[in-house]
Amino acid sequence: MPIPRLRAAVVLCGAVCVSAVACHGSAGSTAAEQDDAGALAADGAVPSPDADLADGGSVIDTGATGDAAVPTLAACPTTGRGAIVPAGPCYTLTPTQVGASSAGVNAGTLEYALEPAAAAKGALVVQLNGSGGTPAGQVADPTKNVYNAFAATGYHVIGLAYRSDKAIGQVCANDDACFEATRRTLVTGTPVQGAAAEVSNMRADEAIVSRLEAMLRGLAAAKPAAGWDAYLAGGTVAWDRVVASGHSQGGGHAAMLGKLFALRGVVQLSSTCDAVKGVPASWTNAAGTWATSPHDKFVGLAAPTTFAAGGAPNGGDTTCGFHAAVWTNLGMVAANMHDDAAVCGNTGDTHGASIGCVDNYPRWGALLP
Repeated sequence: MPIPRLRAAVVLCGAVCVSAVACHGSAGSTAAEQDDAGALAADGAVPSPDADLADGGSVIDTGATGDAAVPTLAACPTTGRGAIVPAGPCYTLTPTQVGASSAGVNAGTLEYALEPAAAAKGALVVQLNGSGGTPAGQVADPTKNVYNAFAATGYHVIGLAYRSDKAIGQVCANDDACFEATRRTLVTGTPVQGAAAEVSNMRADEAIVSRLEAMLRGLAAAKPAAGWDAYLAGGTVAWDRVVASGHSQGGGHAAMLGKLFALRGVVQLSSTCDAVKGVPASWTNAAGTWATSPHDKFVGLAAPTTFAAGGAPNGGDTTCGFHAAVWTNLGMVAANMHDDAAVCGNTGDTHGASIGCVDNYPRWGALLP
């Protein structure tokens, strides 16, 4: 499927989420949250770029499988779906190449790794797709996309493939405690009591933390002079050098990473969405225990939501309608709440605008610390 060019219309959030497949959403909203750079509103004719697995025309058929520590990397695709034209080095690999079981969700999905296109900061952005999505689905345009925007500021960048097939807003529905337990399960790979039944069979090698650790080890082995080893400390992630970023469900996971680890920063694109009937989920309360300060290191970018008289979202980002309320609950400073993402002229649900509308390209890099 060709990659849409998103200048006059905004792509909505998700991978396989044209309309039939629902993605992570806030409980209490009228629509299940969609993912990365998927369908337009009903009248906008841009289909999802993530409707099937991105292969980018570059087949990777060798690499690490646990014992083999050095994966074979391929150049990032420059044509086809998921194509990217970076200013600096860019390559792909899959979780299976660095030890993940092929039985895991998204284990064969291409992950992106970009080296800084400017003077290196010695810091890493980990970009997480939304429900049902892939790293390729976050490429709004081969040149103007979040990966290039982040790399242009001097960051190493990873587009990570993890277990993201279920919509948290759907599987947790109006169960407040389910949100935190399910996110912790997906982030750490350790099942947490109270998590949705849909993740009860979670594999450790499907989780965000294990996938990131394995990818960093593989990149450091394959590109020893490229600086990837700086993001590992004793074989685990050097979290203080990491900015966790994500769209939709991925942005909620970025916030959860900030709760669990002391990060350099957190970027939430059209997220975090966890709410029960308009009330932010308990885990997002700034009064809780946070390894990363939720006050000055958390940033959000989203298209604003409008509400009907009864309080239900009725315009703008209706999929993640209560993101601004969650930002406030997180204790974010007002200057970091960017509830004004460009929407590229779209008048439907603008949930995907924060990652799919190329008019936001100059702003993406500015979100980083």
